[in-house]
Amino acid sequence: MRKGSSKSPERRKPICHPYTKAKDQDMTKPLSVFSRILMPTALALATLTIGRAEVSEQDMEIVDRMERVFVQVAEKAFPATVVITSSREITPSRQMPNEMEDLFEQFFRWHNLPGPGTPPSQPRQPRSRPLESLGSGFFISPDGYILTNSHVIEGADEILVRMQDGREAIAEVVGTDPPSDIALIKVDLEDVTYFELGDSDQVKIGQWALAVGAPLHFDYTFTRGIVSAKGRTLPLPAARVQYTEQEYIQVDALINPGNSGGPLLNTRGEVIGINTLISGQYGYYGFAVPINIAKRVADSIKKNGRMVRPWIGIVMQELSQDEKNYHGVESGVFVFNISDDSPAKTHGLERGDVILSLDGQPTNTPIDLKKLVLARQPGDQVEIEFLHKGERKKATITLTEVPDSLTQIAGSSTPRNSVRGQATIEKWGLTVDALSEEIRTQLELEEDHGLIITEVKSKSPADRAGLSAGDVVLEIDYNKVTDVDDLTRLLEESDPDKGALFYLYRRGEYGFRLVKPTE
Repeated sequence: MRKGSSKSPERRKPICHPYTKAKDQDMTKPLSVFSRILMPTALALATLTIGRAEVSEQDMEIVDRMERVFVQVAEKAFPATVVITSSREITPSRQMPNEMEDLFEQFFRWHNLPGPGTPPSQPRQPRSRPLESLGSGFFISPDGYILTNSHVIEGADEILVRMQDGREAIAEVVGTDPPSDIALIKVDLEDVTYFELGDSDQVKIGQWALAVGAPLHFDYTFTRGIVSAKGRTLPLPAARVQYTEQEYIQVDALINPGNSGGPLLNTRGEVIGINTLISGQYGYYGFAVPINIAKRVADSIKKNGRMVRPWIGIVMQELSQDEKNYHGVESGVFVFNISDDSPAKTHGLERGDVILSLDGQPTNTPIDLKKLVLARQPGDQVEIEFLHKGERKKATITLTEVPDSLTQIAGSSTPRNSVRGQATIEKWGLTVDALSEEIRTQLELEEDHGLIITEVKSKSPADRAGLSAGDVVLEIDYNKVTDVDDLTRLLEESDPDKGALFYLYRRGEYGFRLVKPTE
């Protein structure tokens, strides 16, 4: 943390923690804070025996040193952390009275009766009431800029920021980015303490993770845990998944409502993430937006007033090992779908292609590709190496900005088919039928070919691959399917070791599924 001053603050270089082999380490260099504190601490704790508390003075010194690390981080973090109260006016419905409303008054309102002192002819109107929500945030510069989550201030009429020293100020919204859940706000205060921002790309699983915030209205709560996972992805709306990193740092530090927007720190007191989500399905885990993503969003908001994202226009899917074997690649990102008039489409990429690298950097997962794209700006050119029907190709693509509105096609129930021509393919575990014009119209299917799946046998190859009744099979291994004979022939010709690549239409969306037959 640093105090603001009139001079421009000196920027510190990012601190990295690269993995090194033992034979390459310089044993004359001092050990890291983890080696100097945590390893001896583990040995010290191991000396404790049941029934006795034999701890040497030297061991206690080691424990005290570790304790001081946490204390120092907390002492420096609190002045740079803020409590955010967002308020807005709401009008409660008659069916949902405010819980603090007088019970006597509720009785009259529930029974549609005039209250005391109210003329019978005058209906009682719902009263507007303030609604407040609590969150956290933190200073990132001496001139009052604060990072928080966009959901903390969403819809707020007023945003009150309170500091540990008791000062308060009304914040103005500089910009928000709901897809990444990042917001940048600003207060007109001087002499504020602000955080050093770390490098979340250097975060290691197992390192300490320290959270600061106002959980459950307990202001300035400090909790400790470790980084449980990196690059964690969570189920989110499709538009958000496609055009943002959708990546989190998972921690087991105790996080509750009110922590949202607060800093996640390392033992140096540097911010490595913004506490954003919690999951309580299997115990409580916290999820933080990596600070490198937040920095990129904040910089764009400062410059443009909003987050400007580059776009190539594809929906990505990670390759399973079977799919890698099918395509004959060791790694890559599958083009699950592609948008019309997108940069990828206009430069020759098609659905079913496998993207191998971008500007020479391997793309092993969708997150890898998203990071590489989002690190650039609209108008930048990138070279993409990809696999198209078994042939390696390259394309130079000019990135554009993500469209303002991305239409989502609503799902529909599976209609009943009325055309005969049904066939069951036992080896693959599915039953298909021909498509009538009526069904094509109901499905809003533009293609003039394909077969509809009417049944998928439980635990069959089709079931294991995720095929469902109502899916329309359009292609097998990039070959059109026009009738049952086509489907049967193409499946028989497919490589049994690799499987068959189904191209499907499902409730307004297109996609691929690799299906491997039973022996």
